[in-house]
Amino acid sequence: MKRTLIFCTAALLPGCLVFGDVDDPEPRRCYTPESMAISPHDGAASRLEDGYAATVAVGGTLRLNADGRSSCGAMQISGSPLAPFVALDIDNVHTAERELALQATAAAAPRVIEFAWESEPEARYAATVAAKPLTAIEIVSYWDYLPRGTEIAMLQAEDAGMVIALWADDGTRLVDGAMTVQINGAENLGGTGELLLWDLLWLGATNADVEVVVQAGDGPSTTLQIPVVAAVESLAFVEPYVAPQNATVEVCVKAQASGRAVLGLHFDGSDSNGALAPAVADNCFVVETGGSDLALEFTAGGVTESLVLQVEGAN
Repeated sequence: MKRTLIFCTAALLPGCLVFGDVDDPEPRRCYTPESMAISPHDGAASRLEDGYAATVAVGGTLRLNADGRSSCGAMQISGSPLAPFVALDIDNVHTAERELALQATAAAAPRVIEFAWESEPEARYAATVAAKPLTAIEIVSYWDYLPRGTEIAMLQAEDAGMVIALWADDGTRLVDGAMTVQINGAENLGGTGELLLWDLLWLGATNADVEVVVQAGDGPSTTLQIPVVAAVESLAFVEPYVAPQNATVEVCVKAQASGRAVLGLHFDGSDSNGALAPAVADNCFVVETGGSDLALEFTAGGVTESLVLQVEGAN
């Protein structure tokens, strides 16, 4: 079967742009393109997850048929207006597959982009797409919640999952599916110098500090350092907590060494009644408060530490 990519916009063109035929395997059910799996989630516990809104870094791209895995016929896209986004027929830098992408050539207010597969024209998808300049690049944890700006480290001989977070000046998380990465000092378990997903690194165990060089959007290359530490020194809440009385709250802890949060660890938590229920992020737990401050115990990286959760108006 041949697959053709078609770009259409009534606002800009009288017809459609047709991108070259490629061979496809036998047809299978169409799906929502993976590159639309994006959200403004601000927590370091998550890479960008399923959703239909994206803010693209100026100069960056939003991939529409990720990994070339659709065998659903032509993709038709429309927007009013589409500019300053332009449609590109490109090689996926991670898979070498041909794919259709939208590139943001300038900052843009949100607008709705609609797309559908030729074989399922009734199943139309809509995404709200905007573009903002890239002003900061940060490496954050894949598994743990840590407030933005937390300095991180890896533990010797431990793997760690990390996300390269792209930020606009107002704190918006940005997307660039064509971002490139070079890794020095550790093995990337997805293949040296490549991402497992557009923003996800999985770094293998190392005894040397790691250097990650990132180029995203229309910005210059940025070098990020990840120190490697020999051991965890202490545990602490990720931020000050004062919980209400008789409530269900979520608290998160971090393992520390040399003033940095150590990634890639398993956390356990307990109170006087036993083990705490885990929350979504690996370093977070669900706690039931009463009328007094609450003694909690946490373990990670071979260190066990008691922490006191303050409760408002505690007896």
